[in-house]
Amino acid sequence: MRRGLLNNFSQWNTAERKHMQTSSKPIVTAAVAVFAVIVASLLQVADAKLPEAGLDITGKITKYTDAERKTYHLSEADIAAMPQYVITTSTPWTSRAKFAGIRIEDVLAKVGATGTSFRITGYDGFISSDIPFSDVEKYHPIFATSMNGVKLKIRNFGPFFIVYPRDGYYEELNNSKMEASFARQVKSLEVN
Repeated sequence: MRRGLLNNFSQWNTAERKHMQTSSKPIVTAAVAVFAVIVASLLQVADAKLPEAGLDITGKITKYTDAERKTYHLSEADIAAMPQYVITTSTPWTSRAKFAGIRIEDVLAKVGATGTSFRITGYDGFISSDIPFSDVEKYHPIFATSMNGVKLKIRNFGPFFIVYPRDGYYEELNNSKMEASFARQVKSLEVN
């Protein structure tokens, strides 16, 4: 009798497992699809709550869009109207990619910068060390607004990512001091 019970249990267990394997596939597939929709919706909501991808410049400048606050605000439209440049390079956080955006030297000229260096503040609270104008003149870095044709957003280094032509000057730009200049999630620039 004991042997018969074990055989019945074994047959039931095998049959139940087969049933669960075939019947759970649609449930798992549906759960993954629902999860993907929820994540996509959350990202859209997060993007909708983000401020316009502009850039505020302060410090030693001679031109302002807001004289009271002594700030020059570059809007998305201003940035789109400026000459666009492409740098194809790797960065400390990405493999080789095609970055497009505006040259930092063009921004400094537009605001009438009179200093010798600048600092970057990011949306994540990062504040860079001083970046000398001489580095900008030598390497022509950009405020990248897209990577491989995809607009940068805060979750992927944006809205602005300072990109130097690292691969073209690997010996000079591949060190911890210069890697700190590859600022991401840039929100503002202060001229010193």
